[in-house]
Amino acid sequence: MKKYISTFKQFEGLELLRASFTTQYFKPHFHEQYALILLEHGQVDYSYKNNVRVMESGSIMLLNPYEVHTGKSVNGEPWHFRSMYISQDLFYQVYQNLTQKSHHPAFAEAELADEAFVQLFSKVHEYLLSETDEAIARTVVIELLETLVGLCSFESLDADPGKTEEKAAAIKAYLDQNYLEQIRLNELEKELGFSKYSLIRSFESVYGLSPIRYTINLRIEEAKRLLYSGMKYTEVAYSTGFYDQSHFIRHFKMIVGVTPKAFSKAKNEGH
Repeated sequence: MKKYISTFKQFEGLELLRASFTTQYFKPHFHEQYALILLEHGQVDYSYKNNVRVMESGSIMLLNPYEVHTGKSVNGEPWHFRSMYISQDLFYQVYQNLTQKSHHPAFAEAELADEAFVQLFSKVHEYLLSETDEAIARTVVIELLETLVGLCSFESLDADPGKTEEKAAAIKAYLDQNYLEQIRLNELEKELGFSKYSLIRSFESVYGLSPIRYTINLRIEEAKRLLYSGMKYTEVAYSTGFYDQSHFIRHFKMIVGVTPKAFSKAKNEGH
């Protein structure tokens, strides 16, 4: 059984994570990117609400942007995984070049168990963790994604919104612009003209999280970017709207799986 500590790495449009957990429980969260998660050992439950996702080792979970999920060991045993987070722009570029379709793609299936691709993904992931040339890394990733697009079925992320979706989209647009500010439901109610009860119900029914938890998730995504840029983790909390270090560290670990300090250290060691 493989043993390793968490390792992070980033290239333009791409994030890599290799990690091992036992007792970690990921609270409901999302990623702004497309995510490919290869479970190398163990059995993990990523389910959230009615979206049941229990993974066995040797398969790759496919996550679309903003798709809410959790993560915990099914039997209390360690689980080892490799994940790749691909920016929407990069994935759309590869998809459009191959298919000549203009809509933004969404994975139609939740899991990919193609043995040849699983082996390819593992090999490329390990190679990228040691590669330092971004041009070479990007070429390798594009080739991997082209193979993935050829194997998967896709739907459109650009669905026609109904009234609930339109309301939720308006709330999301406001939060996306103001997530570093203190978000108060009364102010949001006044800004958008929705009752706060309708606001919460509409948003959660579409995006799977409350507006407040969604805002926290956006702040953590921004915190990751700042940590990658070299900002000290002790300064990141206040730059991302958290009122103290303990509040920031608690939410960061619930979503990312490690503390901000460990994230920065592992990221630096990965280069």
